[in-house]
Amino acid sequence: MTFDPGILIWAIPIGLGAALIMDCFGYVLRFAFGWQGPRFSPVGRWILHMPSGVFAHNTIADASPKQGEMIVGWSVHFLTAIGYALVLLVFGGSNWLAQPDIILALLVGWGTIVMPFCVMYPSLGFGLAMSKTPEPWTARRKTLINHTVFGLGMWVMAMVTSAILPP
Repeated sequence: MTFDPGILIWAIPIGLGAALIMDCFGYVLRFAFGWQGPRFSPVGRWILHMPSGVFAHNTIADASPKQGEMIVGWSVHFLTAIGYALVLLVFGGSNWLAQPDIILALLVGWGTIVMPFCVMYPSLGFGLAMSKTPEPWTARRKTLINHTVFGLGMWVMAMVTSAILPP
């Protein structure tokens, strides 16, 4: 594996594109099956409570609303996606970017489940791996589906990006 730090700029289109693919897929599921679509206001509320020293909530719905929580939530969502794309590029390197492999993209996509299961969901009051939700296995399955689509999205965006601007 060869690594060229110059490829890190590729994390922006790969991460943003993969997040958009995942979000669009979420809206399709919402309209087709009634699943709740992407909502990042709770994430924004969580982030905006942090400067006050509040990092975890019994339930984020009971936390006081904060101005700009939707914008902050969506921004954190997209910045996190770029960060995950950076991880993919660090593991894959220049060779992977020249010939994107679906397996590595899926593995990184599935690896991104650790953050929401172990940090974000418990901090929002949903418990470890959504254990405090009314239907934890349904919530876990939806998270797995979303992060699988995110991994596929990173692979698709790597192929598109490298076809337009070869590394």
